[in-house]
Amino acid sequence: MSRPPRRGAEAGVAEARQAFATGEPGPVVLLAGPERLFAEELVAAARARFVPEDLSVFNFNRYRGGQDDGQVIFNAAATLPMFSERRLVVVMDADAMPRGDMDRLTTYLTSPSPSTLLILVASETGEKLPAALKKVPERY
Repeated sequence: MSRPPRRGAEAGVAEARQAFATGEPGPVVLLAGPERLFAEELVAAARARFVPEDLSVFNFNRYRGGQDDGQVIFNAAATLPMFSERRLVVVMDADAMPRGDMDRLTTYLTSPSPSTLLILVASETGEKLPAALKKVPERY
């Protein structure tokens, strides 16, 4: 009897790779932990799967928390994809977003765009994560 894949905070590396390679990740995903190569691998897998290369200029945005304006980030996440089923928005250093941007994230989580995959990458884990990031339902 096979066990259903674990979701959320208990999901392991294998489940994360499976979700990004062949599954259907939720509209907002948190990749938390110090291993940046793992996060970059999953971002690359999501980009290859959901954003056709010739349409990436329209459907792929990469930002850095604490450096890029949260309003711009969440406007991009709310924008419909062009000529594609999904849009990919990645926020590196999401745990460095200022409080106002964390508030925007909390608001976005109440009604995320179903056509956008928002990937938040944070170096902190567990109790050190900001409260807004702990609300992300799908975490690896």
